Amino acid sequence: MKNTVKLYENHFVHLGILREDYIPIKKDYVDKQFKTTYMTRSNQFSDQNFKGTFRTQKETEERTPLEIAPLNDNKMNDLFSLNELLSAIIIRLSKNTAAGPDEIPMISFKQLPPNYLKHLLGTINIIYTEHVFPHTWQESTILSIHKNHKPTLGIF
Repeated sequence: MKNTVKLYENHFVHLGILREDYIPIKKDYVDKQFKTTYMTRSNQFSDQNFKGTFRTQKETEERTPLEIAPLNDNKMNDLFSLNELLSAIIIRLSKNTAAGPDEIPMISFKQLPPNYLKHLLGTINIIYTEHVFPHTWQESTILSIHKNHKPTLGIF
């Protein structure tokens, strides 16, 4: 880890907390991926594939315009506060949660000193505003746990 600020594709990224294996997620990229996926699957999800009352309901609902509040006036778009971070860490973070690919136990977040919490909050807000995500956030480990007296895993 470096304690520097780096310019990457017109975004200043603080690398004091983020690792260098970050990727920028830009709206153009997301739009392109969505359009590519949509175009390749459009035949699968065509209205012609739906029948009867479901098709009628779908066509009716899709004609109803959505009313979306302006983004600047919506409190949901404010930066995260220290109280929200503490609430997420202390109240919602389960003590029985497994570590992710970074192998940092979740319980360690509950024991962070206040100055580290401020750095963590700053990092989260940078990620939120600049749309810069570490590559490791795209990884997860899933373990299936077989329960006694349940069907075998082979049927899934």
